[in-house]
Amino acid sequence: MSIQKESEPQKIMEILKTIEYGWQDKNGNKHYSVKDNIDNLYKLQSPDEISNSKVGLCWDQVELERKLFLEAKIIFNTFAI
Repeated sequence: MSIQKESEPQKIMEILKTIEYGWQDKNGNKHYSVKDNIDNLYKLQSPDEISNSKVGLCWDQVELERKLFLEAKIIFNTFAI
């Protein structure tokens, strides 16, 4: 997934709108509740994995955002609080 320079913020937002909030476990199953044994099954997805699964928690989504911002040459910072 790559972004063209002329409209990168809008393109990034459109890509992010396609991602549902949830998580994909290490077996490839999608979950929409963090109560679903997340401690034992969660695996951080790569940007390519989240682009394919279309589901991710904030940590997964930040990795995708980071990739898109880098490709678009947009300066950014991320924080884990």
